[in-house]
Amino acid sequence: MTEERKRIQIVLTARPPVRVYDDEWPVIATGEAEDYDGQYRQQATRTRAAVIRVRQHQDGRVLVYGTYDFSTQWQGERDLRCNAGELLPADNIDQASRSHHLVSAINRTADRLIERVGTAPEDDETVVRQSPHVAHEREALRLAGRCIKDAAAQCVSELPPEDL
Repeated sequence: MTEERKRIQIVLTARPPVRVYDDEWPVIATGEAEDYDGQYRQQATRTRAAVIRVRQHQDGRVLVYGTYDFSTQWQGERDLRCNAGELLPADNIDQASRSHHLVSAINRTADRLIERVGTAPEDDETVVRQSPHVAHEREALRLAGRCIKDAAAQCVSELPPEDL
């Protein structure tokens, strides 16, 4: 009896999703960050989680992709899931340049996730002071951005080290 190989689907930016064999595209770096209100996650009414992964095929191609999840128990708020990612070609470049390209791709993926989460309403401080809803929305976007940036920073720190 033969074992069926595991395939995964990865959502990328501005192109259809791709399906790859898990064993042909090993993960070389992962960054994860989580944030929630309250002292314990199990009691949280709002949770945020971001994950950014880097997978590399033996031919040198690289997939950099991430997700951001927001979950809420509050009436009038909605859950949100965002995806972003890109496929980098197999370039014949030196290790230092390759590392630079990977870091740039991780940061672009984080920026795209933040962009998909949304933008803050009205930058006019008088509007923010007069509307607690606007102030709450701005804080929610700040927390989302921080969560995503933390995941990106962790992902970069888990890349294979460069030899100097």
